[in-house]
Amino acid sequence: LKPAQFVLSLLSPQPHNTLTSRSCCQRVRGISASEPVMSEFRGLVHRDGESLFTFVVNGRELVIKQQEQQTQLGDENTLYRVIWASAQLLHAYFIDEQHFKPGYFAGERVLELGSGTGAVGLVLAALGAEVTMTDLPQALPLLRRNSLRNFPGKDGAAEEARGRPAPPPPPKVLQLSWGEPVPAEVGAVDVVVCSDLLYHVPLFEPLLATLQQVMDSDCLCIIAQVHRGWQCEFYRMLEDAGMDVTYVQDLDILSILSTAMLPTEFREDEFDILHVRRRKK
Repeated sequence: LKPAQFVLSLLSPQPHNTLTSRSCCQRVRGISASEPVMSEFRGLVHRDGESLFTFVVNGRELVIKQQEQQTQLGDENTLYRVIWASAQLLHAYFIDEQHFKPGYFAGERVLELGSGTGAVGLVLAALGAEVTMTDLPQALPLLRRNSLRNFPGKDGAAEEARGRPAPPPPPKVLQLSWGEPVPAEVGAVDVVVCSDLLYHVPLFEPLLATLQQVMDSDCLCIIAQVHRGWQCEFYRMLEDAGMDVTYVQDLDILSILSTAMLPTEFREDEFDILHVRRRKK
């Protein structure tokens, strides 16, 4: 595929299935905000032999490398290599003033599962969150490279002494296989983020087991999911495990993407964004 065709292939919705999650979730309205977070989409470019996805969040340019070749749905050895549509949607959602007040994520301890290229976690880090990005061993070299490219670990005190704002803390990058013990380095978690992880039904149980390990009663899990025809089964598994699953009602994808200056090749009925919390007794 040519670069432009490749971008469109990532943004194009998956085939729609009559089983949708709208019927199996509660709904929540957005949170109003006083000031927008500035974002600028600069697209997919090829520079020095690399395929780079570039955009700006709060004045910080994020440059994320992806690998276009041999990426197949269902192959966990290649899925991490590219920025999928749900990651781009979450970027737009997190900065949308109708859903999150400015500063909402500042200081929040965020755990991203299945981070892939790091596109979602790096946006949250640019918004001031303390981010831990996790994935399988084969994904970590690319994930670390993207993290270091965008957050080289400058000394915050030194920057403040020069009259410049301290940079956000660099994200942690850890190996984490779903269903196995979560590394102690993860620590306490305020927000868990899952971007298009429901691509393989046999992974539902280990993913649920990991969520049960890291989520306490105050933790929020945010799931962005393209409709693949089987996502509702996982939502039911969450509810059966004592979770409240809430569908974001006022998800105006075209408006959100426009605010973030992202392409608008999405259709609203092809995606879910869910908020999940442990059910309080």
